[in-house]
Amino acid sequence: MDHFLLESTVSLPGPSQPTPVTIYKHLATGMRLVFVDIAGPQATATIIVPTVVKDSRGLPHTLEHLVFCGSKNYPNRGYLDSLANRCLSTGTNAYTTEDHTGYTIATAGRDGMAEILPVFLDHVLHPTLRDDQYVTEVYHVDGEGKQQGVVFSEMASRENSEADLLDLGLRKLLYPKSQTYYYECGGLTPEIPKMTNEDIKDYHQKFYHPSNMTIVVAGDSLQPGRIFQTLIERGILNTVEDKGGVDLIQEMDISKGREDAPIMSKETNFTSKTIHFPSADEDVGSIGYGWLGPNTFDVKTMVALDILFRFLHETSASPFSQEFVERRNPLASHVDFEVKGCMDTSLLLLFSGVPIRSKGKKSPETAGSDDEESDKEHEHSEQEDDEEEEEEEEEEEESDDGHDQSDDDNEDHAEINADDAEEAQDLYQPG
Repeated sequence: MDHFLLESTVSLPGPSQPTPVTIYKHLATGMRLVFVDIAGPQATATIIVPTVVKDSRGLPHTLEHLVFCGSKNYPNRGYLDSLANRCLSTGTNAYTTEDHTGYTIATAGRDGMAEILPVFLDHVLHPTLRDDQYVTEVYHVDGEGKQQGVVFSEMASRENSEADLLDLGLRKLLYPKSQTYYYECGGLTPEIPKMTNEDIKDYHQKFYHPSNMTIVVAGDSLQPGRIFQTLIERGILNTVEDKGGVDLIQEMDISKGREDAPIMSKETNFTSKTIHFPSADEDVGSIGYGWLGPNTFDVKTMVALDILFRFLHETSASPFSQEFVERRNPLASHVDFEVKGCMDTSLLLLFSGVPIRSKGKKSPETAGSDDEESDKEHEHSEQEDDEEEEEEEEEEEESDDGHDQSDDDNEDHAEINADDAEEAQDLYQPG
């Protein structure tokens, strides 16, 4: 414990009892480890690395893939997954967003976590980053002249999808070119070939310093001392070059604000853009709305906005669903909302499955009259439905009256037949 300093201990409010949270700092590198004591059989950990880009080559996404190819102390690919199986883990994983990369692991209990976390951290801090790994994982041209690579193929399959184009289009309107949120962190296929393995090594050296990292570990009765001892004994933090981390605020250009963003270029602070995407169905599309969010440290407002929009859209009985989806002529098939809790926050409201009218079919001059005619047709249709329901009710009433009259006639007829039988019996009495 001599190498780590206890920075703070807090208790977060929970549904049944407070949740203890303990924060340690590594004295030599400045890396922070956060331990969250949560009852349960599973232990989880996330290694968080702030990653910033100034283009769409996909440096953080590419590095995320190469981390799993081997490390300085464990150079063989597949060792990490093999160890995860021995620790009763569901496996290692990772994700890349616009401003950070997260490496995740889950094990059955604290013992497995104490064994695998140091190995996982060694892969993050000391990846091999060989040229042959770059060729396989990132980009190459095969013998048939086709562009290949795991990262390249992944982005080729999704960069022209409706969801990705809409998300990137909104961010390009909300943020200036100087900020990381303006670009595609996963990489775009025209830009990925412009990247080299040396660029990836330089990017790793710049951002993957322990002083920039935070490790969050959650589980029952965790043993911080055991994890610290393993990190020190295996020298995982001792070989890190002491060059310090980068100034993330300066790199992300947050201090300059959003004066250069397209949304700020007009007096109304409003702008829009039409984005075309390939689709098998030309009759529907999507509409997205984006707003500049509150300060990232204003957690109360962020949570309040999330709760508000959950109420407005989350279930089929919510106001947005009732107004746009659950109606005779739906205006959308789905409504979604997202609070992007990044360093520079934004709010996104998305409507998918929106019916569209192709250009050329209706002129702008007739668009308003078409809408009025559509409304009149809708009202006329409702009137017809009401008239049909009234006619059906009248027919049912007439049918019921007919049945009642028929029953009365049958009763009268039965009484007449009974009288005739009595008269006939009197006529034919003996004598």
